[in-house]
Amino acid sequence: HPEPAEDDPDSAETLRQTIAQVVEEEPGVCDMHGLTILRSGERISASFHCRMHPDTPITLAHERTNALEAALRTRLPQLVRVTIHMEPDESRPS
Repeated sequence: HPEPAEDDPDSAETLRQTIAQVVEEEPGVCDMHGLTILRSGERISASFHCRMHPDTPITLAHERTNALEAALRTRLPQLVRVTIHMEPDESRPS
C-alpha cells in the first residue's frame, strides 16, 4: 500500500515546495491547496487542487492543466501520477 510521505519530511517538504513553485509559474493558475503525496518505493503520486479565474474557458483550463502536469513531470521525474483538480477562483473580482 502507498504510504503517506510524511515519514520523510525532507523529501515531502521538497516535493511540496517544488509543486507549489511549478503551480505559481503557470500563468493564470493560483492557490495550490489540498496537496496529497503518496510514495510507493521510488514511485511518487501527487494530487492537489488549484484555482483559475471563473471566466477561464474550459479548453484553456484543460491546456493549463496539461501544461502544469508536463512541467511537474519534467521537474520531478519520480512522479508517476499527478492528479490536478482545477476549481474556479470565486474570490477574485472579475
